Amino acid sequence: MKKLTRILMLAYSIMLLSPIAVLAQVDQTFWFVVPETTREHAKTPGVLRITAFQNAANVRISQPANPDFHPIELTVPAGTQQLVEFHDYGQNIKGYNSTGAWVEGRNVEPPRRGDGSLALELMLSAIENGTLDQVRWNNSVVLDHDWPGISGNEPTGVSSLEDMIFNKGLLIESTNGADISVYYEIANPRNPERFNLKGQNALGTEFLIPSQNQFMNYSGMRRSREKVDIVATEDGTVVTINYDRDLHNFVGKPSSGNSFSVTLDRGETFVLRSNTQSREQQLGGIFIESTKDIAVTISDDSIIESTSYIHYDLVGDQLIPTSIAGTRYIAMHPSFGTRHQDVYERSGTGSVSNQVFIWPVGDPTGIRINGVAVKQPGGSETFSRGDHYVTNISGNGILIESDQPVIVYQISSYGYELGGGVLPALECTGSKSVTFARIYDENFFIQILTKKKNILDENGNNNFEVFYQDGTSATNAIFGVTTGTSIGWQPIAGSGSGDEQWYSFVKLASLRTGEPITVKFKDAAKVDLDELFHLSVLDANGASMSYGYFSSYNSISIAGPKAICKEGDKIELRTNGVLVNWFSLTSTTPIALNTDIVVVEEPGEYWVESLNSACESSEHVKIDYKIPRFELGDDGAACPGETIVLGLDEPFDFAAEYIWTINGSVRTDLEGQHQITFTAVENTTYNVQLEVITAVEGLETCNYSQDVTINVGVTPTLDVLLNANEAICAGSELRAGFDPDLSYEWSFGGSIISTDTYIVPDAEGVYTLRVYTEDGCELIQDIDLTINPLPIVVLADQMACPTQNGTFSVSGFPAGSSFRWHNGNTDTWTTRVSGTSSSYTATTPIEEITVEVTDNNECVAKDAASFGWHNEVVFELGDQLICYSNELEVKINSNFENYVWTYKADPSAPGAPVALTSPNQVPLDHVLTIQAESNTDAWSGRYYVTAQDELNGCPVAGHFDLVIAPVPVFDLVFDKTADGRMCSGDTIKISFDDEPYNREFETFQWSYSPTGIDGTYDNIAGATFSWYEATIDGHYRLYGTMDNGCDAAGVTFVETVESPEFELEDGAACPGEDIVLRITDGTYISHHGTETVPERYEWITGTEGEEITGQVDILDTAASYTVDSDNRGAYRLTAYNGFGCFAARWANAVSYADVDFSLDDKTICDNQSYTLELPAGIAASSYTWYQVIPSGDIELLSNLPITISDKEEGIYTYKLVATSTDGCTGEAEMTLTVLPAPKFTLEDGAICPGESISIE
Repeated sequence: MKKLTRILMLAYSIMLLSPIAVLAQVDQTFWFVVPETTREHAKTPGVLRITAFQNAANVRISQPANPDFHPIELTVPAGTQQLVEFHDYGQNIKGYNSTGAWVEGRNVEPPRRGDGSLALELMLSAIENGTLDQVRWNNSVVLDHDWPGISGNEPTGVSSLEDMIFNKGLLIESTNGADISVYYEIANPRNPERFNLKGQNALGTEFLIPSQNQFMNYSGMRRSREKVDIVATEDGTVVTINYDRDLHNFVGKPSSGNSFSVTLDRGETFVLRSNTQSREQQLGGIFIESTKDIAVTISDDSIIESTSYIHYDLVGDQLIPTSIAGTRYIAMHPSFGTRHQDVYERSGTGSVSNQVFIWPVGDPTGIRINGVAVKQPGGSETFSRGDHYVTNISGNGILIESDQPVIVYQISSYGYELGGGVLPALECTGSKSVTFARIYDENFFIQILTKKKNILDENGNNNFEVFYQDGTSATNAIFGVTTGTSIGWQPIAGSGSGDEQWYSFVKLASLRTGEPITVKFKDAAKVDLDELFHLSVLDANGASMSYGYFSSYNSISIAGPKAICKEGDKIELRTNGVLVNWFSLTSTTPIALNTDIVVVEEPGEYWVESLNSACESSEHVKIDYKIPRFELGDDGAACPGETIVLGLDEPFDFAAEYIWTINGSVRTDLEGQHQITFTAVENTTYNVQLEVITAVEGLETCNYSQDVTINVGVTPTLDVLLNANEAICAGSELRAGFDPDLSYEWSFGGSIISTDTYIVPDAEGVYTLRVYTEDGCELIQDIDLTINPLPIVVLADQMACPTQNGTFSVSGFPAGSSFRWHNGNTDTWTTRVSGTSSSYTATTPIEEITVEVTDNNECVAKDAASFGWHNEVVFELGDQLICYSNELEVKINSNFENYVWTYKADPSAPGAPVALTSPNQVPLDHVLTIQAESNTDAWSGRYYVTAQDELNGCPVAGHFDLVIAPVPVFDLVFDKTADGRMCSGDTIKISFDDEPYNREFETFQWSYSPTGIDGTYDNIAGATFSWYEATIDGHYRLYGTMDNGCDAAGVTFVETVESPEFELEDGAACPGEDIVLRITDGTYISHHGTETVPERYEWITGTEGEEITGQVDILDTAASYTVDSDNRGAYRLTAYNGFGCFAARWANAVSYADVDFSLDDKTICDNQSYTLELPAGIAASSYTWYQVIPSGDIELLSNLPITISDKEEGIYTYKLVATSTDGCTGEAEMTLTVLPAPKFTLEDGAICPGESISIE
């Protein structure tokens, strides 16, 4: 049969798939409600014991519904157990003192944080649900009880169910995905108990409350009661309590009906507190339903077994939902086979009582004990939900079977002290490894349950091992069988046969107190998934005891992170080490085979199947994944005074923190607000971030943040606006104040008419001006506009005879008008005058006279006119110049009468002008003709004319000056030399000098002739400027013309000087020798005068044939250049003759091949010889061997090898000098070491075969 575990994974609009939780007591997430215990008996400390397994665990303990509880964070190393303690504080309490003694009437100051607030995360009263105890200090309450009021020993003032809703739920998480186990312990010697937390096995939506009806709450502990504590794991969880109003009596019970509902948010708790200490009116049989997962804790404080022996104790456990209740259970006798099997000995006798209370989940249900059906008191063999059956545990244990699932609640006693726990079913439950700790130091009992085939391996060895946290073995301390402590493994009657039968093992063990201990199957043990082991402990201290199971409630568990906070993440699901096949609804075949880990990416339903197992699990786990995703919007802009609203329209439907950060500062005053509103302040930038954090099982937090930047500009200032009523003059602008950072918009009649800062309106009415910033911040103004007409101003041009004045005037304007006049010649205004009229007198011609009139509406109008004299200028041509023999004709206006021409040779000379002289000066009415003579400036001077302008009645007079000059001749000059010579291949610029005349010529033309003979000159195309750049030798002529006929010409000669010639030979030398480069003797030809050597030298280096660009360093300016061995290469010499013409040549400086070799040192014996030879590969034309001695070198032999022999013991030095065909030499030395040879004598003799001869 297959084992089937299914996991339902759903995705919602704000949710994503995440791995399901572990269905086992080993888990990553644990919800728990700590039950309230009475301070009268004992309650401190409360301890959470947390165990990590293969991996170290980062653990976070929080109260999701209580922000004042600061989360506790700790790291539990792999394979260890850590504890977290919560203590009772205040005045007159019970607890351990500093010496470890349990005392009453203690005063323990409540812990506080640095800010003075209570450190709730250290206080037991902060986690106990529905506590009746106040924490008082200095006779004041610092932490109140949970109820509206308390009267005597009972809560009072409960007016609604909401009065019983608290914020005490604990969430214990492994935030790094490591598996842990957790149990809660009330760890004091008076009232202890263990509550084993069951992780996801504790979560469900249907719970049946089991209880006992054999023991009452001790009346001496007046506040002790039976309680049911409930915690919600999600917001909006509706919890419905179904009860029997005739049987169940609890605080806050409605006045009618048999059910009620309350709504809890994540981490909120609810309590059902019994109103009575009676054993008959217990809370068993209450059925709880919820819309989302909850966890439930049951407790019964200070119950007493016998009034004859006043011993009372706390019992309780965390419940499992009805969905994982089973049909087969084994209840073990906690002390069977030990000396305390029947009686606990402690200062007399003590009872041994072990009972189970069986509560059917469904109906009708039949129940069998060791195979025998049991009956109700009325005789019926069927039980309904709400019924229960109680029986004692006989022998080492009893087998409980049922037709439908039941919940089994065991109560065991030790010396009249009691402990209780919910039993795990046999189907698909159990553990491979359990870790716990012994708390007390009297009697400690361990109970282990498994099948026979799991006890020993195939070699008959124990399949179990036990060790302390430090690794010390404790296997024998538990599994050792000694009289009085254990009788070994015992079969459970009726539980099977052979290897399939269940066995129990009970041990009164001596273990270290307070140190975690692990019981586990050996790694090599071969056990089936449905056949693991169960373990419970009874821990007694003589005055009290605790009892509880540590088993897992599912043998296959699936684990993984409980949430994914961003899309696209991959999801890792894994079992508790079991190799399984993985399935998905989206695939018809397995998505992974025979593996304990699978990675999935899509939402959906996943499950595992394990072959060869009888386990089935039908529990579906619905996982909601909260992702606080939202949008704050894009970055933007706002206007000053604008209301800015940021955040979420509605808060998320799950508990979340809302943290606002504005401009880098966290705003604690905005915490918890899902939306904020503020008013934009001018010229401010807001960077706003909202981070939403929600607690999700399996992660420390699931958070998401968004930020947005809002730039607030400036509101346009009011000074850019106009008045509500404006009046302007016709044609004038209506202009707003200018601001370069603003935009403008003018509207009239419902239409936009302009986007400039001004308009020129042509109609009266209401205009609308809108000014706005780039961000849209605006001011709007309506302007009622009146348009006033402009004053009408007219001026007319005036003319007069020379020297006469002109008068201009305007008149007829309203009073309050003002006037001013402008003289265009001097660019000056007259002083403004007021009145109704104004005039202006011009004494000389003025090109423009302007009058500006401002009327009583401040409207301004202008007009302009001119004033001139008739015939003010007679001669338009100005002064004149002509050359000898030329003729000049001068004309003036022909409309005059009575023309009179006169002449004065020197205008500055005294006397009046004279009449003209013919034929050189001929007047004819308005025309004057002047004929210049050759080679003389006669008739130069000033010419006058007078006439009468009859049309305007004005006299006419004028004059002009005439200069008669000789015909000009060009003086041509050169830019580089005075004599017109240039180097071959060079150019020379020719221009002319016209001093002192500096005349202006109309045109230029250059021409060229090789010989300079008239008639051989040809015009040079394009040479029409006052200069020319010649490239060849020959004759050049420039001809220029003037508009008055004074043309000019000039001729010059250009001569070419040839560049010098020479040769420069390459140079070569042996390495290390210098090479001297110079002009080869007898090759220099100057081409300039008689010089025999260059005027100047320039040496550079480079690569012949490559273009030389940029600035090149001149190496030397001497006649020769020396190249050393390190600077071989190509060198260029540029030689200049005395005229400056030059030539350049290249030469290479190279080295001959180097004669480079070495000789190896040698060692010989004095009876050996050695030959000195020329090393192979040496190209030498000759070589010589030398012996080197202190007084000098001794030549031995040339061009042949030489043999050295018969040398005495010593060191000898030899040198080889080799010469190449280029005459270059090289040399090397070597040493010859001569050692003495061994000397001995042998005498003749005889030896047998196989014997040896030794030489000494």
